[in-house]
Amino acid sequence: MTLGHRILYCNYYDIDYLSLPKNLQIDHINGVKDDNRIVNLRLVTNKMNCGNKGKHKNNTSGIKGVSWNKQHEKWVAHIRHHKKRIHLGYYDDIEQARRAYNLKAQELNELENTIYRLS
Repeated sequence: MTLGHRILYCNYYDIDYLSLPKNLQIDHINGVKDDNRIVNLRLVTNKMNCGNKGKHKNNTSGIKGVSWNKQHEKWVAHIRHHKKRIHLGYYDDIEQARRAYNLKAQELNELENTIYRLS
């Protein structure tokens, strides 16, 4: 049921489902769509919900925001913010690239109260 988490959240917090503002969504904190435990649900803006996405399905590194650059033969880290891709650098080690992504994600989370999922 695609609306199950919304109904559950609204019932738990005694919110009229139809009066829920259109700019707010119910987010699964851990990214697991069928984990509808109330501790895993929160009310967020679309921007916050988009920042909480996991890695793309075509990701080959296994780490969000990190990919292999064939031209430079290095790992590259990047993050999207305000619809812009921010280049975080090239790295010899994949863990260095992961750390660069996580540091920037934490910085953006603190600056703008967004929620970027760490890799």
